[in-house]
Amino acid sequence: MLKLSLIFTTFCLLFLYHTINVAAQKKEDTLILSGNKPDTSGKNILALDTTVRKKKYNPKVATFRSLVLPGWGQAYNKQYWKIPIVYGALGTTAGVFLYNLKTNNL
Repeated sequence: MLKLSLIFTTFCLLFLYHTINVAAQKKEDTLILSGNKPDTSGKNILALDTTVRKKKYNPKVATFRSLVLPGWGQAYNKQYWKIPIVYGALGTTAGVFLYNLKTNNL
């Protein structure tokens, strides 16, 4: 049993070590460096960004709502597809817990 836990711990540490250098996706710079340059006199440089910005949601509000009712934070962030995953994970955990209570009478 000790050998198995040592192998598992070693595997987890190696996995974490190799994932340290993984970089997230990088957004390309949107400024045009050559050719026709936009007129930035008197304007905010961030206002020239042509991408459509999503509404920023407050993470504290989403966290509080998820603590009150699981899935409510995802609904606040308009990520409705995550709600069945949350309840599926909670239901699976509860099912395994109840199954173990019934079958393991110590």
